[in-house]
Amino acid sequence: RHDLGEYYTPDWLAELTLDRLGYEGKPKDALLDPACGSGTFLVLAIRRKIDYCRNVEKISDDTLLHVILDTIKGIDLNPLAVTAARANYIFAIDELLHYYPRGREIPIYLADSIYPPQSSKDINNPNVRRFRTVVGDFEFPIDVESEAGMSYVAQFLHDHVEKDHGFDSFVEKLKLSKKYIDKELFDSKGEVKEENLKIFRKAYDELVNLKIQKRNSIWATIIKNAYMPLFLRDFDFVAGNPPWVNWESLPDGYRKETMYLWENCGLWRLKKKGGMETILGKSKRDLSTLMLYESMRRYLKDGGKLGFVIT
Repeated sequence: RHDLGEYYTPDWLAELTLDRLGYEGKPKDALLDPACGSGTFLVLAIRRKIDYCRNVEKISDDTLLHVILDTIKGIDLNPLAVTAARANYIFAIDELLHYYPRGREIPIYLADSIYPPQSSKDINNPNVRRFRTVVGDFEFPIDVESEAGMSYVAQFLHDHVEKDHGFDSFVEKLKLSKKYIDKELFDSKGEVKEENLKIFRKAYDELVNLKIQKRNSIWATIIKNAYMPLFLRDFDFVAGNPPWVNWESLPDGYRKETMYLWENCGLWRLKKKGGMETILGKSKRDLSTLMLYESMRRYLKDGGKLGFVIT
């Protein structure tokens, strides 16, 4: 828990934060917790949403369930925390589960809300976003630019690899599902663009190879979750308890990869004498500060409100 900066928030403090934000649970008010832990803020937001929509707006339960799933979402980097948060989310909507839509996922994602997959810096292959894992790098077309599109593409990849349907069958499935997937993936004739085919082919072959090695079949799901922060935006409220991790305690690789974010957020300026690593190390700067800035930049809409429990 120390390495991940996890300090779970008591209900009273989360309630106070939501009160100060002015979050009442109105139907259209969208809320994200970018470091949701076990889901404390999400559960309390759901309770407020149920109460407001039933008692003030008089919304039916079947509509209310869709409102909750569309407007209350979370992200966390710890798989155990995500599992707990998803379970708590289900408990919070237990009285509405009769109306739960088939195939709809609980909107809590296993991902890095500060540093999601990055656009390639390779001038020979600029049309991809790269995601690093312990089994190697995965790449997806930059033309996949929506939450729904990513969900469909990743699910199709998983199904076709697991059932040995072949890559051509996967491409046909994409074409048959054009109305659900980002139109930028296709050319004017409705065919998958050639550059996107090459990227998908590489990802497909990598997943097949992992299956042959018996290195389990969860990678398509992991990839889908990792990319989700790229598509979550324009929230009315961002609330939570970000990870409290000092710069010195971050892994070396993560420090180097995110160094430009500290500078881009205006937290530090690189100097000719002494690198940013030296400056940050001396300052005892905390990762929660970077998450504050990145959460505002990435997820909060203009005029939105953010409330964090922060050092």
